Amino acid sequence: DTVTGDIVSTFAVSSYKSIACYRNLRLLANFDGGIKLQQLGQSVPCWELSLPLRQFLPVLGCFSPKGQFIVVGNAFSRTCAYVLDVFSGNVRCKLSYCHELYNFKFISDEEFVILSFNSVDGVSLRLFSARSGDILSVLHLYSRDEYLNDFFPLAAFPGERLIAICSRYKSDLKVIKVKLSERGNASGKAER
Repeated sequence: DTVTGDIVSTFAVSSYKSIACYRNLRLLANFDGGIKLQQLGQSVPCWELSLPLRQFLPVLGCFSPKGQFIVVGNAFSRTCAYVLDVFSGNVRCKLSYCHELYNFKFISDEEFVILSFNSVDGVSLRLFSARSGDILSVLHLYSRDEYLNDFFPLAAFPGERLIAICSRYKSDLKVIKVKLSERGNASGKAER
């Protein structure tokens, strides 16, 4: 309980690791690519799914603001990310590209960004539709030369469609507001 600090419920110890939470739901992953969604206090998962996730890389997960979608994938890999339906566990779409995935966050109920690195483009944010998997926009943030094995924390404020990113080695906080045009294309504006 975030108000009292009391423990409300616990999970039994297992080979699964918690990677994302939403209200009373927890998305759990193990190191063999298994994903399951479990409700607090329940011993039986809502659903289980096997995904080809890499065993030795961190698994990331993120719920959409209203808890309708989940994005899941391996950090620091050039594999892909998956958009899952929370209620069924079905894969809605698979996002494959040759960029190294760092992080992802939802910026609205149906759109999320992926922060990634590519040796040609450098560090960029790619905006995707959770329903279709279509890429809506790309915003290049740092060149390949600026990258220098840096780490870029990513935060999102979905209610305002804001993204914040900062280089670990440089003190250059970028705040980006995502605006969709009438055609559904996105544009981002980075401000310091």
